[in-house]
Amino acid sequence: MKKKLLFFTEYSKKIGKGHFYRTKQVFNKVSKKNNCKLFINKDYRFINNILKKYKSDLVIYDFKKYSNKLFKHNTKFIAFDNNKKYHEKLININPLRFSSKNYSGPEWYPYPSNFFKIKKKKRQNKYSLLIVQGATDAFNNLEKIIKCINFLDPKKFKECIIKTPKKIKINFKKINNIKIKQLTSIKKISELYKKIDLAISGCGNTSYELSFFGIPCVLVSSEKTEISRGKYLQKKGFSKFYKPDRLKEISSELNKLSNNFNYYKKIRKKNINFFKKDGLRNTSLLIDRIINEV
Repeated sequence: MKKKLLFFTEYSKKIGKGHFYRTKQVFNKVSKKNNCKLFINKDYRFINNILKKYKSDLVIYDFKKYSNKLFKHNTKFIAFDNNKKYHEKLININPLRFSSKNYSGPEWYPYPSNFFKIKKKKRQNKYSLLIVQGATDAFNNLEKIIKCINFLDPKKFKECIIKTPKKIKINFKKINNIKIKQLTSIKKISELYKKIDLAISGCGNTSYELSFFGIPCVLVSSEKTEISRGKYLQKKGFSKFYKPDRLKEISSELNKLSNNFNYYKKIRKKNINFFKKDGLRNTSLLIDRIINEV
């Protein structure tokens, strides 16, 4: 008999789409053999009414913030990006935190299954650069960051791909003789990563995925949690972190990566070794164990 699972998540301009994106990966994986329902952007009252209505075997949350109002029912829970023990039957999973605690780090990030089938193209003499600030650019950093292209070595960069929300317009085709391409929607993100050599990224989901493919990143963010994560990753030697107004420092690091292949290879290898984990499989197996426990 199929088990009943309830998923709740959220997204917005300010929060971004990372919570929703991760939930969809897990939902799609486990719904193949379970009876699953997914709810998005619902308030406490709605959630508690659903939990009363459906006698579920497991409730899975992926929110930015939590409250004990979410854990009133006598059922099993998983909460992503949460540290507090709101309920005796709650397991917290923190893919974006680096901790010795169980269920933390890249081993629990639900990378899409097709990532493992993608072969990265060979490095060319000139690099392709991706600039991205999550799905929504929550802090409107792109307009600042784009200006760093003026300081890049045009002999080393052939193009710059800028991933933007739909409302942002870019009215130029070249900067510093580097071809500019704008993307507002991507059907298959793995196909984009396959073509990229370097990136400027926030410190959330996208930075994990770029690192999965060994794409060296310069991390840029002005969000409190991401700043802390970016500084940690810099300390550990995975990437350099800057705030969005540090244009010359950002471009200087990109120029170093593009001109020093040994440095580029070192960062690439270090990232693949640390980030390339099958977190979706690990999460799916954990869910199977939880819902089948007597």
